[in-house]
Amino acid sequence: MNRTAAVLTARPFSEEDGRAVCTWRYPPPYDVYDLPPWETARARGYGVADAEKRAQFTAVCRGGALAGFFRLRPEDGGVTLGLGLAPEHCGQGLGGALLALCIGAAAARFPGKPLRLEVRAFNARAIRCYRAAGFCETGRFSRAGAAFVRMERES
Repeated sequence: MNRTAAVLTARPFSEEDGRAVCTWRYPPPYDVYDLPPWETARARGYGVADAEKRAQFTAVCRGGALAGFFRLRPEDGGVTLGLGLAPEHCGQGLGGALLALCIGAAAARFPGKPLRLEVRAFNARAIRCYRAAGFCETGRFSRAGAAFVRMERES
């Protein structure tokens, strides 16, 4: 394990964590990842604000404080990964450590299933990180006027 990986730990994701994630504000162009305020997120059924969906999330901590999260959803013969780092932790080289936690959890919970994700095509730093963790591009698509890249990693 590398030095950075040791600084991140995983724990269950709580309602308090979901409320915190709804306050995260990223600088442009990453502000597309901003979630709405908690009450709006609840009304719209966002995963972080829905108790049943929240069970699929894992909180990621640095020094005991919430630094990010990931969500593993089994679907279509694989596992879809959603993840995020708090804005103040972005660009610090923690992506590989976060992915190591995600990949380990997916392998333990869903052995033999490919791990999939979608990332906005402009997010070159995330795409580099995913490639370094063994993800390969499997396609591109547009949704609501935004370009996305699909990626997959075999287990």
